Order: sequence, then C-alpha cells, then structure tokens
Amino acid sequence: MGTEQSAINKFALNDILSGLATGLNDTQKQLRNMAPYDEFGRPNVMYQLPYLDFQLQVNSEFEEIKTETSSGGSIGLPYRFGAPKASFKFSTVKNSENKSTVEMKSTISGRFVATAPNEGLPQILLLVKPSDPVSANNTEYKIEVEVTLSNTSGEKLKNSLIEFNFDKELTDSVNASKPYTLPRLSAGEVRTDEEGIAKTTLTVAKSDYDTNLICFVLLVGFATITKSISICKI
Repeated sequence: MGTEQSAINKFALNDILSGLATGLNDTQKQLRNMAPYDEFGRPNVMYQLPYLDFQLQVNSEFEEIKTETSSGGSIGLPYRFGAPKASFKFSTVKNSENKSTVEMKSTISGRFVATAPNEGLPQILLLVKPSDPVSANNTEYKIEVEVTLSNTSGEKLKNSLIEFNFDKELTDSVNASKPYTLPRLSAGEVRTDEEGIAKTTLTVAKSDYDTNLICFVLLVGFATITKSISICKI
C-alpha cells in the first residue's frame, strides 16, 4: 500500500510542478508582450520574473489492513456402486479486519529560475550550403557541402565539431521508397577552421541525380543544433 501511495504522490507532485512552470512561462510571455506605452503615451511599468519561490506541503496517508481468517468442516460425497464413499473438507471463512493508519507530512520547497536562451550567450547560427554537382567519372557526381558556424554577435566559431549524416529514413520517405544507390560522405565529422567553416563531400550516382526523381536528405548538426537539407536536381 505504501508503494502505491508513493507513486500517486509522485505523479501528483509532477503535475503540480509542471503546472507552476507552465503558469510562470505564460505569465512571463504576457509581461514581455505588454505595450511600452499606455493609451495616453505614458511609459508602462515593465515587469520581469527572474525567479519564483514555492513551498508545498504534502500529506501522505498509509493504511495497513490485517485480516484474520478461520476455517474448518467436511462434507461427504454421494456413494457410488463399487467405489468407497469419499469426503472433502470445506472452509467457512470468517474475516476480522484490523486497520492502522499512519499520516506523514512533509514540506517541499524550491525555486524556479528564469534563464536566458543558450545560457545568456549569443545564439548560434548554422548555415549549410551545397555546391553544384561536379562530374567525378561516368557514373558519379561529387557535391561539396559547406557549413559556416557563427553566432548572432558575428563571431566565427572555430575548432567546433560538425557532424554530417545521410538521413536514409527521411530520404526513403521523401522519395516514396523509390530505389536508389546509397550516397557516400567523405567525412562524417569535421572541425571548423579559423573562419568557422567545415566541408565534406557527398558522392551520388548520376543515374539517381540526373533523373530528377531522387532527393538526398543530409542531416548536419552541431551540439544540440541540427539542420536538414535536401539535395536534388532542380
């Protein structure tokens, strides 16, 4: 019983904390969208919610039920020709219940702290640019994929690891599962240079690219930022 009650309290607490966080976020949005001036042209007071302290009192009640049972008795089975008379035992159940209840009170306190996106640092910009296809031989094209990594302050992010992945699942979906030759990447992980640029080369079959029927989806990522691009003949 105690385990079930603890689980119920856990889910209820999750709902309460989630509701507080959602309400705080909605309130901050409303304050942020307030008009800077009122209808008379006077500056409005602008509010911010840097944090919210909360304190919750949780009452948990645990109930233990003990049941005592007594039984006894027997009954005979009908006699059958050529077979001995048999009997089996039966039980008469008498229940008596003893209940004991324990109530526990606990206090949970904490603070929701408003943090700026990206921990207050300038937002990261990920720019992906594929080149025009270049004929490598009679059967393949090479397409250079260039990534520029910077932030909103205009800084180029050097020595940062960029990941390149061919998204087969999305490619199959985009092309309605048409058959194609799997493309190749010259490198799946590349670090940016002094200018914040990283490059890799995608090799695709000419028969797929020239038919204008196949689009290849490439997934480019840095840390938690990802971007998908589609490469096909226009």
